[in-house]
Amino acid sequence: MSKLFNVTIISKSLEKLEYKALLLNIKTPNGKIGIMANRDPLVSILNPSIIEIVQDTKRIKIKIDDGFISFNNDATILVSNYEKISGNEND
Repeated sequence: MSKLFNVTIISKSLEKLEYKALLLNIKTPNGKIGIMANRDPLVSILNPSIIEIVQDTKRIKIKIDDGFISFNNDATILVSNYEKISGNEND
């Protein structure tokens, strides 16, 4: 079983972001959730927050408006707007 999974962030007005992740930290109305590869499928509303994508030695933080996440071996996050906070190519 692979430890990495794909994370795709989609916004109508911004470019699509794609990452490989070991861990994805998100905030839902029920609290914070850490998602790792091979977990049970999940569909949830996301609260406005900062999501964190953890790679081997890098942590990417992205501020999002409210949205939705669908996870079934890979994560797809739909938001109206996002802002890259850290982990950009120039960091």
